[in-house]
Formats: sequence, structure tokens, C-alpha cells
Amino acid sequence: MFMCLGRAEKAGSGVDKIVSGWQSLGWPLPTVAEETRPDYVVLTLQLGMKTRQENLASRI
Repeated sequence: MFMCLGRAEKAGSGVDKIVSGWQSLGWPLPTVAEETRPDYVVLTLQLGMKTRQENLASRI
């Protein structure tokens, strides 16, 4: 559906960008679950417990 809207591509770089963004915020890494009947992939993104400002302050 996102490809039809021009919001996705088949390059395969999207998940890498998501993981990098999540790591830069100090949030838990996304988890991936694959199902075969029917075929689908679930990417779970947990929001961090800290705010972005708290994460940045803890790095200084």
C-alpha cells in the first residue's frame, strides 16, 4: 500500500534507517517477527522510557 502512495521503495534501506534512528535516541532496538501463513512481517517499535532531552543529557 505504501508503495502505491509513493511512500515506500524496494531498496531495503528503510529498516536500517529506523534502527539507526532508534539507537540514536537510546530507545530499545526494534524487533522483527516473520509469519508464513499468511506471509507478513511485523516490526515492533517500542518507545523509550526517557525523553530525547534526558537521553541527550545522559550522554554529556
